[in-house]
Amino acid sequence: MNTSIFKSIDQFFFKAENNINLAVFRIGIALAAMIILIAQYPDLLEIYGQYGYLRADIVELPLLSFQPRLSWMTDFLASYGFSEFLSLKVLFGAYLSFLLLLGIGVLPSLTALICLFFQISFMNSGQHYIYGVDYFVLAGLFYCIVFPVGQQLSVQFFNKNRKKESWVFYTRVLQIHVCLVYFISGFDKALGYDWWNGEAIWTTMMGLNFRSVDVSFLAEYPFIPKIIGWSVLLVEIGYPFFIFWKKTRYAWLTMTILMHVGIGLFLGLYYFASVMIIFNIAAFGGEWLKGSFFKKKPKFEESLIPG
Repeated sequence: MNTSIFKSIDQFFFKAENNINLAVFRIGIALAAMIILIAQYPDLLEIYGQYGYLRADIVELPLLSFQPRLSWMTDFLASYGFSEFLSLKVLFGAYLSFLLLLGIGVLPSLTALICLFFQISFMNSGQHYIYGVDYFVLAGLFYCIVFPVGQQLSVQFFNKNRKKESWVFYTRVLQIHVCLVYFISGFDKALGYDWWNGEAIWTTMMGLNFRSVDVSFLAEYPFIPKIIGWSVLLVEIGYPFFIFWKKTRYAWLTMTILMHVGIGLFLGLYYFASVMIIFNIAAFGGEWLKGSFFKKKPKFEESLIPG
């Protein structure tokens, strides 16, 4: 009995697996971070400048002395005659360049580490403008440091002798992370009443901060926001239970992706929706990704919970 349990645990966490999903995760996170960064460029000085929407020294005041911030680098460049705007453009270009290198797989662990430093610095210096997507990008960059994300779909000349597979352990960590995110989010929503009666859906979709589509007609059909709220609770709370079961995995994955597509379209949270879709596909779309990139399925041992 004990031998069987240990063998099952070993198979679940440490069997060899083609890691194409980790490569797709690396590319997706790098691309999403690049798009988010480029979207900020027109307001670069207003968000991060000393005399922007909020004074930079006031924004950075709560930071501890060791926490990275853009002023470290802008002050350094200023000593060489760089203006603040030019310094910010240099930092913007440097971060964008390292994200590009990460995306194509040039020394991914090192470039991800540098990108992580830039991401933390931009977040700390613009902390009043960040939201959930910035933290998921941060987590994604951290995973790109510690996961073997460069073994597939990366440039060849730096990693000629790299392996083509790794432990499934890395995918399991990503899967557990995503499951915890959805379950805790859904459980927290279920504790209140506004997700049960549809109020949360109505107020969010009609709020000035998020409204991108006029859904005022829903006032005549109050059962629709209620059904949407119930559906969100079902998808999120049921996620860790149904995503691991092979018979329901792709149905749940599809529903989750459609939920985020809806968030992007109706709430205007395009970046958040995109990053969450990347996390979902990398964590649980492994079989689909292997089928898309390989004509024949690689001959690895079958897992208790493949993908």
